[in-house]
Amino acid sequence: MKIAFLDLNHMTRGVHTNTAPLGCSLIATYLKKNVNFDLHIKIFKSADKAIKFLQEWKPDVIGLAQYSWNSELNLFVAKMVKQIKPSCIIVAGGPNLHLTKNSREKFLKKNKDIDVCIGFDGEIPFTNIINCLMAGKTVNDIKNEPVAGTYALSPITEKLVESTEKLP
Repeated sequence: MKIAFLDLNHMTRGVHTNTAPLGCSLIATYLKKNVNFDLHIKIFKSADKAIKFLQEWKPDVIGLAQYSWNSELNLFVAKMVKQIKPSCIIVAGGPNLHLTKNSREKFLKKNKDIDVCIGFDGEIPFTNIINCLMAGKTVNDIKNEPVAGTYALSPITEKLVESTEKLP
């Protein structure tokens, strides 16, 4: 399975935010240690490199680290990948996501390319999503019954569905 994590930076006359992709790296490390199948994981900070690479590589899953400085850029690149590979599953997380049910639903309705969101810490929910996919569940299965710590729009009702299961 090919997984790309995006924690992208804007570039004009240099890097706008010179931060390490710590959240993505922690999730990728946890994922590698807690699954028993072959994963090909790439982490991107450069939007230019991500766009060029992802057009050819065509990942199965993309994880977005949504911060105030990169949210729209991440969403742009995710939408581009979804156009190239519609079956790519987009999972968003990070501190720029909304906390209330109403705002979560509005965000997902506005950003139709996002399949699932992670509400808080991402290591366990992201790993659980990957395990579900590898066990044969579809993205619609996961949207209808989100894993602990996640939420999505129901593909049937277009209403917000949040996991009732608490994370450990």
